[in-house]
Amino acid sequence: MGRDAELSVLTGVLDRLGPGGRAVLIEGQTGVGKTALTETLADEAGGRGLPVLLTGGTGDDSGPGEHAGLHELLHPLLEDALGLPRRQHEALLTALGLAAGPPPDPLLVGLATLGLLEKAAGTGGLLVVAEDVYRLDPESLAAIDFVAGRLSNAPIAILATTRPGMLRTPLFAGREVTLLTLGPLDDDAAGLLLSATAPEIGEDLRRQVLAEAGGNPLAVREFAAEARRFVGRAATPGRLPARLPVSRRLQRAFIGDLASLPAASRMLLLIAAAGDEHCTLPEVVAAAARAGAGPADLSPLERGRLLAVRFGRLTFDHPLVRSAVYSSASLAERAAAHGHLADVVTDPVRAAWHRAAATLRLDETVAGAMEAASGLAQQRGTLREAVAALRRAADLSPGPEDRARRCAAGAEVARQAGLPDEAYALLAEAFSLTGEPAGRAALAAIERTLGITYGTPVRRTEEVVRLAGAGGGKLLTAAVDYWWTVDGSPATARLLAGALDPADEILPAMLDPAAHAGAVRERLPELLASARREILAGDHPTGPGLPLLARCAESVQALAVAQESWELHWRYHPAGNALDDEATALGGRGMLRLLRGELTTGLADAEQALRIAQQSGLTRVAGVAASVAALALAWRGDRSAAQDRLAVSARARDHEPYALITAREAWAAGVLALAGGRYADAWRELTETAAHPTTGLWATADMAEAGFRAERTGPARERCAAAEAQAAALGSDHLWAIVHRARAVLTDGDEAEQAYRQSLKAAEAAGNGFELARGRLAYGEWLRRRRRIIEAREPLRAAFHEFRRIRAADLTERASAELRAAGVTAVDERPAAGAVADLTPQEAQIVRLAATGLSNKEIADRLFLSPRTVGSHLYKAFPKLGVTSRAQLVAALGEDGGEQV
Repeated sequence: MGRDAELSVLTGVLDRLGPGGRAVLIEGQTGVGKTALTETLADEAGGRGLPVLLTGGTGDDSGPGEHAGLHELLHPLLEDALGLPRRQHEALLTALGLAAGPPPDPLLVGLATLGLLEKAAGTGGLLVVAEDVYRLDPESLAAIDFVAGRLSNAPIAILATTRPGMLRTPLFAGREVTLLTLGPLDDDAAGLLLSATAPEIGEDLRRQVLAEAGGNPLAVREFAAEARRFVGRAATPGRLPARLPVSRRLQRAFIGDLASLPAASRMLLLIAAAGDEHCTLPEVVAAAARAGAGPADLSPLERGRLLAVRFGRLTFDHPLVRSAVYSSASLAERAAAHGHLADVVTDPVRAAWHRAAATLRLDETVAGAMEAASGLAQQRGTLREAVAALRRAADLSPGPEDRARRCAAGAEVARQAGLPDEAYALLAEAFSLTGEPAGRAALAAIERTLGITYGTPVRRTEEVVRLAGAGGGKLLTAAVDYWWTVDGSPATARLLAGALDPADEILPAMLDPAAHAGAVRERLPELLASARREILAGDHPTGPGLPLLARCAESVQALAVAQESWELHWRYHPAGNALDDEATALGGRGMLRLLRGELTTGLADAEQALRIAQQSGLTRVAGVAASVAALALAWRGDRSAAQDRLAVSARARDHEPYALITAREAWAAGVLALAGGRYADAWRELTETAAHPTTGLWATADMAEAGFRAERTGPARERCAAAEAQAAALGSDHLWAIVHRARAVLTDGDEAEQAYRQSLKAAEAAGNGFELARGRLAYGEWLRRRRRIIEAREPLRAAFHEFRRIRAADLTERASAELRAAGVTAVDERPAAGAVADLTPQEAQIVRLAATGLSNKEIADRLFLSPRTVGSHLYKAFPKLGVTSRAQLVAALGEDGGEQV
């Protein structure tokens, strides 16, 4: 009653349901009619032949239940799970507790959920109803939110309900959402409802019920039932009940007068309320038996509509009944209920949680059981539950050493689970309890790793060096890795270098490549081969981790080893199938592809890394990926998209210094400024690339060009001289090509021409067509300015064709303009019809994978998409390429297909 407008909106959602889906959020206080609306819409959808899937929050207080809501939602669809891509299938089954495996990444679980729902929707549509989403476990809520943001290809309507202000983070952010806010019924509608519920009550009672109900439909019904007891008393002053606050009256309406129930029934009711969502009827009955209650004591609860037995479980008439029953009991009564459940529940994790809830004092035995429960949860892949169990174990620990140890373990698991705030809080507590240097060193190593991924604060390098003296090998590795990605300052490098083991090969070379390149460059291929053998044999590498190996190789300019290390890490990420490893590897590989001029695949890598990092909450990893994408887009000449990615990158690092992001942002911004003729801006930006020494070296030639055009040749020559010293020590042809080109730009006469020729020779030796083309363009420009027109044409023409091949639009136009100035006008500057340039980066990536023979499901597994999304991208790509089947893709890609997928 009184909800005609809202019903019209909801039925309109079904009327207009199509690809792109719809998301609806209904907000309203308890009892305002959210469930009635969802049930009405579900009936309407069923009447139209649409399948309906349901889930809802329970709000249990007996410990975490990861993915419980998702299990309820997807249970009818699990037979289709075998059709999912392999990694998605494994992650989903692990998340739902149906299989053992490594911790499931939320992205894979979300993609699996999307895939099942897309299949269920087909072409006709699907309605998903999630009630009381604020009570859902965070993992299930995240999966539903993930699906809502990716409905571009499926006719799925998602209807969620919540109470105002109860969601910790916005739901359905980033997509169009229909928001229905349910307020109280108006006076007429409330009066009609009351008349239908209790027509016999008099006017005085009627006014009191309507006043106290305040338009809340549930309160109207419940107060009407209460009012019947007072019929006939309204004419006698003082015989009507006094007005009570609505919240207390509603709670009374939910649970009635518990004192009137038999004691055994009250205990059985409390045990049911204390049970978790997995509690079965036999478990509740067995626990109640230990308290002196039996099955017969269920009857008063069923008659009072407090409990019902459905599908072998006890269910409450309303979600708040459970909360009301539980909160109305004393602390001792709740502890006793959990204790009885702990005695009968067979699952060790659930039993440990109930035992912990029953324990009102410090207890090492119970703390140990919770620690063991955390280990089991980690084996099952439910990392959030594992963190919560360790947190509870620490709270119950009598000794500070055990408490600190459990906090530290919880911090590491929280880091793996992508919970930076929880990890940092646990670390802080562990630090406050730990005085032993080796323990503090281990904590500081976790802290540094958190700082790399999430930008959380870290302690000063001086303290890290002192702690490392207590045997902190892992700490020094983490500290150098942090310096390489976040800090980058020479002062920090000197501090860390003094603390390193002289026998170490990798870390010193990362801090001071020029001093250590000679030995380590020869060892890197051997170390990579050893890591490859161990990984392919199923073992964890015993030497340096692959990311560390890749970063060291980048530092000493062994770029082939670096790219192969990132490639190997992307394919196998032996650290545990974590998406942060995958995103980091893609970002690293994408950067190296850009250096070689593989702009399309490099951009695709960066965009995929960004998507994974954003969806997994890896803020700083997202910043690195966005900065690499910005550089790729700048070289492609897509200035608007590059600026968008620079904004994403700045937000991801929270506008705080972060060497790797800052330097690559500055490089991308400098390239844009050079292309736009803003030379002073370009100089200012490109000097910032020095924040990350390795990136600064790669940007040396762009910095030199900006310095020349901005009339800052003096400082530019100083930077160039420093880069030349590095090139001499490192012996990298690629770096020499950059340095010689930079030196040529900043000099004149025969010396400049010699430098240009040296740059071209080094680029040819490095096998880098992009760097060779950039050298040819600069050399051709120099020749033309000296009126050596005929000589200028050949390098300009070669540069033009290479830039056009790799889709570097601004450089192509620059080469074309130089050719026209050199009297060459017969150059076809139009892109070939149906070329890869017409594809989006993701379409290009999918097309290349399809051309290798991979199925949609295999591509989806590789790129963290749903098979339906892959099919949609191919559907859009085929007309752009002028093909009608997968068999034609290889020919359509032409030489573009040569870029490594």
